[in-house]
Amino acid sequence: MNTRLIPSRSYPDNFVTHLQTLARERSVDTALIVISAENEILVDKKFDYASLDLQVRALAAVMQNHFSPGERALLLLNNDEHYVISFLACLYTGIIAVPIFPPESLRERHLARLIAIADDAQASCILTGSKILPLITSVTTAQFSEATILTVDTIDQANAPLWEAYTPKGDEIAFLQYTSGSTSTPKGVMVSHHNLMMNAKAFEEGMSINENDIFVSWLPLYHDMGLIGGLLQPIHRGIPAILMTPNFFIEKPVRWLEVISRYRATVSGAPNFAFQLCVDRVRSSQLLDIDLSTWRVAFSGAEPVRRETMQAFIECFGPAGFSAGTIYPCYGLAEATLFVTGGVRGEGMQTHEFSSEALALGRAELATEGMPIVACGFPASNHSIKIVDPEKLIPLTDGNVGEIWADGPSLACGYWKRPQETAQAFVHTEGARWLRTGDLGFIHARQLYIMGRCKDLIIIRGQNIYPQDVELIVEEEVEAVRKGRVAAFSVQAVEGEGIGVAVEVSRNMQKLISAEALIEVLSEAVSASCNESLSVAVLLNPGALPKTSSGKLQRTACRQGWLERTLDAYAIYEYGYFILDGKEQLPQALTDETEIAVAAVWESVLNRTVLTRKDHFFAIGGNSLTAIQVAAHISEHWSIQFTPRNLFHNPRLHECAAEIKDFLSSSSSQSASENRILPVRNKVNALPLSFGQQRLWFLWQLDSFSNAYNIQHALRLSGALDKRAFYASIDDLIERHESLHTIFRVAEDGAVEQFIHPEIPNVITEIDLRDITITKREAEVAKEVQKIISIPFDLTQGPLLRIALIQLTENESIFVIVMHHIVSDGVSVQILLNELASFYQARVQGKSAGLDNLPIQYVDYAVWQQEWLEAGEKDRQLAYWRDYLGDEHPILLLPTNRVRQPVTSYQAGRYSFDMPLNVLNKLRQSALHRGATLFITLLTVFQALLFRYTGQQDIRVGVPVAGRNRIETFRLIGFFVNTQVLRSQLDGRMSLDELLNQTREAAINAQSYQDLPFEQLVEALHPQRDLRHSPLFQVTFNHLLKDYRFFQEFSGLALTDYSLPEQSAQLELRLETIELPDGSVNASFIYAYELFNSSWIERLGQHYLRILEALADCPTMMISDIDLLSEEDKQQLETWGTHRSDVSVFQPVHQLIEHQAESNPNRVAVISSHIELSYAELNCRSNQLAHRLISLGVRPEMGVGIAIERNSIELIIGLLAILKAGGGYVPLDPEYPTERLDYMLADSDIQFLLTQAHIKSRIPHKEGIEILALEALDLSAGLKINPEVALHDQSLAYVIYTSGSTGRPKGVSVAHGPLAIHLSAIKEIYDVRPGDRELMFFSMNFDAAAEQWITPLTQGAALVLSSTSDLAGDGFVDLIEKHHITTLHLPPAYLRMLLPLMNGKAHSVRTCIAGGEAWYVNDVMAVRDAFRNARLVNAYGPTETVITPAAWISHADKDDRICVESEYVPIGVPVGARNLYVMDAQLNLVPPGAIGELYVGGEGLARGYLGRPALTSERFIPDPFDSLGGRLYRTGDWVRWREEGKLEYLGRVDQQIKIRGFRVELGEIEAQILAQTGVREVAVLAQEGHGGLRLVAYLAPHNGVQLSSALLKTSLAATLPEYMIPSLFVFLEVLPLNPNGKIDRKALPLPEQYDKTDYEPPVNALETVIAEIWSDVLGIPQVGLQNNFFDLGGHSLLLIKVKQKLEERLNIHIAIIDLFKYTTVASLAKFVNQGDTRNASLQRHRERAQRQRSTFIQRKQKAERIH
Repeated sequence: MNTRLIPSRSYPDNFVTHLQTLARERSVDTALIVISAENEILVDKKFDYASLDLQVRALAAVMQNHFSPGERALLLLNNDEHYVISFLACLYTGIIAVPIFPPESLRERHLARLIAIADDAQASCILTGSKILPLITSVTTAQFSEATILTVDTIDQANAPLWEAYTPKGDEIAFLQYTSGSTSTPKGVMVSHHNLMMNAKAFEEGMSINENDIFVSWLPLYHDMGLIGGLLQPIHRGIPAILMTPNFFIEKPVRWLEVISRYRATVSGAPNFAFQLCVDRVRSSQLLDIDLSTWRVAFSGAEPVRRETMQAFIECFGPAGFSAGTIYPCYGLAEATLFVTGGVRGEGMQTHEFSSEALALGRAELATEGMPIVACGFPASNHSIKIVDPEKLIPLTDGNVGEIWADGPSLACGYWKRPQETAQAFVHTEGARWLRTGDLGFIHARQLYIMGRCKDLIIIRGQNIYPQDVELIVEEEVEAVRKGRVAAFSVQAVEGEGIGVAVEVSRNMQKLISAEALIEVLSEAVSASCNESLSVAVLLNPGALPKTSSGKLQRTACRQGWLERTLDAYAIYEYGYFILDGKEQLPQALTDETEIAVAAVWESVLNRTVLTRKDHFFAIGGNSLTAIQVAAHISEHWSIQFTPRNLFHNPRLHECAAEIKDFLSSSSSQSASENRILPVRNKVNALPLSFGQQRLWFLWQLDSFSNAYNIQHALRLSGALDKRAFYASIDDLIERHESLHTIFRVAEDGAVEQFIHPEIPNVITEIDLRDITITKREAEVAKEVQKIISIPFDLTQGPLLRIALIQLTENESIFVIVMHHIVSDGVSVQILLNELASFYQARVQGKSAGLDNLPIQYVDYAVWQQEWLEAGEKDRQLAYWRDYLGDEHPILLLPTNRVRQPVTSYQAGRYSFDMPLNVLNKLRQSALHRGATLFITLLTVFQALLFRYTGQQDIRVGVPVAGRNRIETFRLIGFFVNTQVLRSQLDGRMSLDELLNQTREAAINAQSYQDLPFEQLVEALHPQRDLRHSPLFQVTFNHLLKDYRFFQEFSGLALTDYSLPEQSAQLELRLETIELPDGSVNASFIYAYELFNSSWIERLGQHYLRILEALADCPTMMISDIDLLSEEDKQQLETWGTHRSDVSVFQPVHQLIEHQAESNPNRVAVISSHIELSYAELNCRSNQLAHRLISLGVRPEMGVGIAIERNSIELIIGLLAILKAGGGYVPLDPEYPTERLDYMLADSDIQFLLTQAHIKSRIPHKEGIEILALEALDLSAGLKINPEVALHDQSLAYVIYTSGSTGRPKGVSVAHGPLAIHLSAIKEIYDVRPGDRELMFFSMNFDAAAEQWITPLTQGAALVLSSTSDLAGDGFVDLIEKHHITTLHLPPAYLRMLLPLMNGKAHSVRTCIAGGEAWYVNDVMAVRDAFRNARLVNAYGPTETVITPAAWISHADKDDRICVESEYVPIGVPVGARNLYVMDAQLNLVPPGAIGELYVGGEGLARGYLGRPALTSERFIPDPFDSLGGRLYRTGDWVRWREEGKLEYLGRVDQQIKIRGFRVELGEIEAQILAQTGVREVAVLAQEGHGGLRLVAYLAPHNGVQLSSALLKTSLAATLPEYMIPSLFVFLEVLPLNPNGKIDRKALPLPEQYDKTDYEPPVNALETVIAEIWSDVLGIPQVGLQNNFFDLGGHSLLLIKVKQKLEERLNIHIAIIDLFKYTTVASLAKFVNQGDTRNASLQRHRERAQRQRSTFIQRKQKAERIH
């Protein structure tokens, strides 16, 4: 078989004399190069032969002073020169080297193997380094404490001459190579000096090593492949050895290739996984400077060599010069020193495909399509191999599969102190000594092919379980089984391999012990010894166990008999279920393997046993989360794409199994295992964040002091707590989960990385309160807990887990857990508690916890997630969400008790309540019937509640999903939770049942698209950003499962929840429901404390329960039909909204004026300029005119037009005369456009028009209308007595024309009765007194004018008339001062203009009334400052409700300031005999605080619209609350009841402006603009522009003020979201007003001349820098001053890069939250220029946080001492 060229040279006798020879003869030649990296730059340390020999002799001399040849020395060192020196020094002294590796930590798991080796080797010496020394000295075991420790790196080279020359003999043991044994104790392979030299020679021959070769190795020196193949082989050949550490390679696989290229290396090898890692992790861009053309031998062994891996490696690195002939598969093992077989250098990999069927029969036959197996070559000279039948021990011919045997001088001396095992492995036959390798293989064409291990290994998650060990344990632990009658074998379980046992049980024993009891005992024995549960147990009758003719167990036959049901079994237990129970088959037994396997999955996930075919998944405890887990298990087990939807539609076990069979029979089924998450070998280097972590990192940057994203949990523990075991179990837990010792940092390129700390952090604080008196103890606990949970986490420093144990008594403690969400989630808390209990029990009992090994760590998931989503999954899922959510993303505007602020978090409040069990039971049954879950049901109710509270029909709710739909993630602690947006489209006539079905479909569909990270969805949909609202949803619903049973059972402690105070609120409102194992559910509303009052939230909770009960009792009920209001609510609303009239007898208003004329005839009634008219004169002249009108035919119900100038005394005389004559006046403002007047004359159908001669020409002349010019009438002979015209309360008083939605005015008819009732009430509101003077401001065409002229005249006050010119500017102020005005009634806009002119002027105003439009709080404050002692009234009312149905009063003597918490002051309470109702579209009263439309009822309503019965019936509807047939008027205004019983105006129902999908209230924008310095008045309009609807602001500045649109935009950005900032600003000297003093929006000019969309360049250096940074980060050519960062494509993650670049370029610190606020270059530049105070504030925050952290660190150090 030997075809290689055998070199003819003189081979050394041993390494000692050989190295000394090299040191003498080639002293300066390079012997060793040790590579490391500093800041990614390769650094090497070179050692020539002389210096290497010198350092070896120095150490050897010290060792000779302490130890004798043959003693053992443990080598605990890293892969560097010290390991090399230490090993060689052992050879130089005859001391037996024992290569091992330093433990990762002091954890038991890491120390176990080390201690076992030390105990077995009985080492006298430990060779280590200074850095590792503290780790070793802390180990207090006898094996270490009795050994002398030498630190190699501190040895003085001056000791070298003291070395006494030593020449080892060939049969002396050079070192012990420890391998894994079939038991838990490692075995030491004894390798002699002769073995070393012979194997080195074989290695050299096999790979044709020559004097020009250069070796590179990163393989660990404690492993034979690294020690011999990477170090001793090049020393043996006298050529350079280049060493690196394993971590150096694993951190960055490309480094291996870089070193080979840099040093022109020719020989380097590794196991198969390393080549695969290079394929996976090395990018083509990294190969630009790499040349692999010198690499001649790439040996691969130690694990099966895979053809696919090597072919991929050749393909990837061929462009860098790697040759296919370089691949060199080989085979070896420690018992043969190392090298056994290999190929021929340069020939590359030899692979053939062999028939799988033939291999199963033990024959190797070539096949066209078969199993590919890589050839591992042939032995070197003087070595040989053969294939032997492992049972018969006879040699097999080529082509037969059998055990590989090897012989030759390389065979080791045997196992250290294990003669029996040595005799079994090293056998003598036919005069030769052979090694039984235990490996299966065959020889084909003179080459060896490896097939695997002979032993019947059971491999579970990488753990080797030897059947003979399991059998021995069962025989020892279970007395009921027959000795020697136990077989253990591998079975296929849900998650991979499992353990099966078959045992024979005697007939007598079968009678004594039940099958169930025996299975339980077997399970306990197996799980205790193997840390794995028993999957299958077969109880056999005597003699049923399969055996060979020689009496040996046939485990394979046993397994086959179990599968085929051919064994003579009396009971079979499979995956938690008895298929055969010793009596008969169970009812509804599972019928096939698929149902059995499905049952096993369900039982595993639901923690249940004994399932039947007809079991319903959701009826036996399943829910949405466990449905996801089951779907993942099924997908993994059967390699199909099985989704939760499949389970929802097939919830019974047999249906589920049938669905799986359908999948399997379909040729289109795809493998679910294609996207398996694999461990990332590189755990030392920093790693990327998952997408969810990126979002939390951003939010932390936004506010690093917030604890809104902390997860906190606390338990009260009762019982005897072993604190030492408890603390140790916490360490166990942290060690198990890398996420718990992970921190985050920003790399040089601005990317954020997570870094796994190698050290286990101390996270425990112990607080002892046992000495505190009982009465004070709970308060002290609360204080300590608040400290613990308040401290913010620093993500860059860690730890991100904080645990406190507060001891109250000897047997009672509070256990507090706080974690940052970036490393944990809600499911993680349950995992943490369960595993902590397991570790605790294990610690207390001194046993292993028996937890399954974690298949991956969180970082593996993070890497996988990015790759998987970017490979196309992201686009697939995003397409679904785009279609589902649509183009518009409405904001849910929950009514708040206080104004929203542009902040990211609020202080949180919580309101909790229990759900009635009887209701829950009904809901569960209902959900089951509809294929839903309790979660879906509770979400449905929440959506209905939000609809009822807001009236919005498109409700979006954020729903956290566990994000653990892959098996690998089920047991991990980490941040997997994702958030989905579930949308419901509702209307009041939808039934609860319909909404439930809609929600069910949405929830089930969403589960198939749950992997798309929420942050990527936001980025893709690009909703408008607003710090006051989270994107896409503003509320969340989270249904959690909480189960302490496992913790209580394993810890032995009793525990209850300890309520923690709420910290920061992530959102305005979220609903959290917690379901317990007993079926009870506790619900909590977590809310923004600064926005909502607790009483409002409590009412919200009560209404949630009402809808819940409705769904349980009557699911077909319409959503609008659910009565949310309690009797208390109804009584409260009635108290607030209803008001009875104080008027008992109807009296027309003109009669009240007549009464004043009789009582106070000489008192001044009307003033116009210098003319004053007394009450007697007014009454006399109006009587004369009234009698004339009566004589002309005026009578009740007849409208009489009046068009007289507003400052004319004749106006008041004419109005009063029309009323006295019994007519109804129809005011016609002569200033109105002719066209409008013409329409009003025609529509009102009047026959008479009172006017003045000089304006007669301005009034359109209509046929049939008699025009009476008052100056031309001779009334001197007319009667002066009061006319006696009979009127009733429904007689017409006046008709006022208002704007119509069609553009044409509509006449509102008002009767005498409502008018009288109103005026009687309003005089009290306005505090009208005799002698008052009220300024007549409003045009008679507005209903407020009726209130203005009539009210003072009915109370003996004077009315002061004014012209239009009088009301302009300073003339208005002069009028107030000249006439001592006491009552002002103006629109807010006019008041705003007036106030600056009033500054410093004397006045006598006692009552100031605003009406006609919403009155902003800032304006009211200004009015209060101007009129310090005045009563302020906000008068609200549409014309149809007779002037002012509601009013709010601010009393000067009671309120020094205005105590309101909204944009507007309230519109108050009912005035007069009116009722105010806030209702939804279905006329249901909405709860206090909820938004609805205002309806006004009672006696104080207009009659309707003149001549428009259809419109009247549409707007005036029957009053459902009035049994006497009253009416309600629909105002079209959004309002709500505030908690103090005042109505708050929120905007118009029919004027909802939407800008880019956002609902915008123009009034809110106007209020913020008015708050800006220099702005006198403003109007904001929504107008169509080139790019759709845009906002245009019209402004008038104060005198002498120059306004700037750029500065206004910058300033507004601090308080308004970007979409609410007007695109254009139009500056006017004054804004046009209509005759009523309101801004005439129709008269505002078109803004085309202002519409410039050109690029506006930066002006100064700072703006230029910011624009350049944005341009660079966004990848666009230029950025203008007013361009918005997010509109240009920016998103939150890019802001982090902007922050980094700004800080670098400008040398400042800037917070992410400020970048979020200032989203244009101009606004950000202004902020940076003013940033000193903000930075100081930020610094104070930082210092406070640092103090908190320091306090906590001190506590931790104390706890550490206690620990």
